[in-house]
Amino acid sequence: MPTSVKLGEDAKKKLDRLQALITFKLGEKMAQQDILSALIDDALAKGDEIGTRFGAWAPLADDEFGRMRSLCGDWGVQTRWEDIDGVLYGEPKRRGLR
Repeated sequence: MPTSVKLGEDAKKKLDRLQALITFKLGEKMAQQDILSALIDDALAKGDEIGTRFGAWAPLADDEFGRMRSLCGDWGVQTRWEDIDGVLYGEPKRRGLR
């Protein structure tokens, strides 16, 4: 089932231009929904490459990952996933979490 995606005016114009270019090359109109789906599939296929485009992440070397994991420790506090969700997402406080 399709859902709506809000685009800024500039992005919408670019999508319209892309749709026109694809229509010209294929000789038939391709729906913007199909274009966006294809672009998402391509981005996911590129894996970590797409993350560096946004500066969001880069793969960690094994030793870097090990150093990061060494920072984690057991605080001796029992939590449930529901408690963590409540803190992160603002759900009602449970079991004394503040």
